[in-house]
Amino acid sequence: MGILTSILAWLGGGSIVLFGLFKWIGKITNDRFKIKWQHENQKDIEGFKALVSSNTEFLKASLASLANEYSTAQERRLVAVENLWNCIILIRKYNSPIINFYSILLPKEYKTVLYENKEFLGVERISEDTLYDLNLKVDNIEQHRPFIGENLWNLFYLYRAFMLRMCYLFIKGRKKEDIKSWSEDKHLIEIANYLLGEKLKTVEVSSLSSLQTIIGLFEQKIITEMEKLISGKTASEISFNEAKKILELINEVDKDKY
Repeated sequence: MGILTSILAWLGGGSIVLFGLFKWIGKITNDRFKIKWQHENQKDIEGFKALVSSNTEFLKASLASLANEYSTAQERRLVAVENLWNCIILIRKYNSPIINFYSILLPKEYKTVLYENKEFLGVERISEDTLYDLNLKVDNIEQHRPFIGENLWNLFYLYRAFMLRMCYLFIKGRKKEDIKSWSEDKHLIEIANYLLGEKLKTVEVSSLSSLQTIIGLFEQKIITEMEKLISGKTASEISFNEAKKILELINEVDKDKY
């Protein structure tokens, strides 16, 4: 009985020792894994911090550069818009005798009035030579095209085409002593329809005021596009898209690193 008790006591004590030994080994192993994990994790954290710092500096530099480019480009846009509007004023002023002619007289009165008074409303100064000179002056505006955007440029191009064609048809008709209403030319109507769309349906093209109304709507559309450039709205949208591209580029770089 004493021997059995001694054996059980020995086994019990050994179990406690063995349990303690396993616990100690487990603690050491766990501590080592923990230290290793913390070390590796710390390296990742430091690497991530460095990457964030690098990306932040890159982003700051990119946005600063973008802001500087925006400011410089906006100044050029304002100059371009001003010059474009001066061209529109020049074209309208040159065509004003013809616009007034069509806005005052009925088609049946054209020939009689011009026969009696060739200088009526100042139309005598409208000629092929002066039209050619006007076209040369207007052509100079193309140097500003990169700064006004294609939307505004296309509007101006069609406006010029409408006004100069109307002038050409008047000169041609006067030579033949057979001036026709501007509204009889299908190309002028096509341009007006393209620019104004549904708005053209609200204009009675055969009325005396129709030409003034259509030209006014043309210019209103051009001014609306100009206001976007002057306010910086169009440029801001471009800058925002550029900044967005920079952020997307950074994200792509980050993906490649991990």
